[in-house]
Amino acid sequence: MWSNLEAWQPSIQAEYNQLVNSKQAVKQITKTELQQLAQQRGLPIEVLPGKMVHTRKAGSGAYRSRAVVCGNYEAPDNAEHYAGGSDANQVRTMLRLGALSKWRCGCTDIRTAFLNAPRRENNKLLAMEIPTVFKKLGLAEGHHIWLIDKALYMDLRVHHVIGAYIEMRRFLRSPGNESAMDAR
Repeated sequence: MWSNLEAWQPSIQAEYNQLVNSKQAVKQITKTELQQLAQQRGLPIEVLPGKMVHTRKAGSGAYRSRAVVCGNYEAPDNAEHYAGGSDANQVRTMLRLGALSKWRCGCTDIRTAFLNAPRRENNKLLAMEIPTVFKKLGLAEGHHIWLIDKALYMDLRVHHVIGAYIEMRRFLRSPGNESAMDAR
């Protein structure tokens, strides 16, 4: 990526805009502001490393960049982090049942689904070091850090948070039931 930074720049900029501006999953603040916030709230701070994952989309060759937090460095706790999922048979069964019942079916873009769920823990301020490429492109400076407000990619707790968030917002839409909640 470093040898071809110009080609990757739009993808990196888009990821920055998504995290900081659009979804507001992280708040870019100075390390001094983080210390002040911790004092005001009486909470400890945990700072985790951050990194970038860059890929090229098969077929189109589009550039994809994701900022991730290294959740494997987070201090251990005793909380439950299991997040069950659906296997293919469950999905096929529900689609068949839905077709037989004439239910409407929909889907959402999973690309930013993680960024919709707020962090559930409020017992500490969780922050991450901003990946170097954002600093290299002038989007952040060395004294900046990201305060994590929402679930981020690779956060060990993220799958549990997303599962709970989806369960909370889950509903079935049948014909005539137009009072479904907006799942933005």
